[in-house]
Amino acid sequence: MGAKMCPMPDTLVFALIFGGMLMGIQGERWRAAWARSEWRARKSRRGYKGTKPVLAFSKLGPAPTDAANQLRIVTGAHFEKRRLLSKKEAEIFHQLESAVATVGKGWRVMAQVNLGEILSSPQKEAFGAINSKRVDMLVVCNRSLPLAAVEYQGEV
Repeated sequence: MGAKMCPMPDTLVFALIFGGMLMGIQGERWRAAWARSEWRARKSRRGYKGTKPVLAFSKLGPAPTDAANQLRIVTGAHFEKRRLLSKKEAEIFHQLESAVATVGKGWRVMAQVNLGEILSSPQKEAFGAINSKRVDMLVVCNRSLPLAAVEYQGEV
């Protein structure tokens, strides 16, 4: 028996996913433009002339690079649980789950997926650039292959 292929999406599910992707792309463009303008404003307020690079982590001491040092830091720290998704993201997640369930083809919706888990590249620099990025929601087929990514750029 041959391997089962991921089924093609229904029109409604495809439209929903495609619309979410377009909203995410536009939202990311807006966020990047806003962040760039904020950075320029901070840079001009400080009178930065480009002569001396500033390392943000220099005040924190040495980076915890080895496992023993990381374990020492973590065991001495206090942690509190926090939401995986914002309220609006959770609402969208549940709507997306319902839409995917109506298709009934074994698809699943995952939340907060690291792109390094679903993408690979033989170029180390390219993989490093996406490894720490994530998407809010990911639709996978019954073989756990990604079908669509959704990024919500609304209020938290």
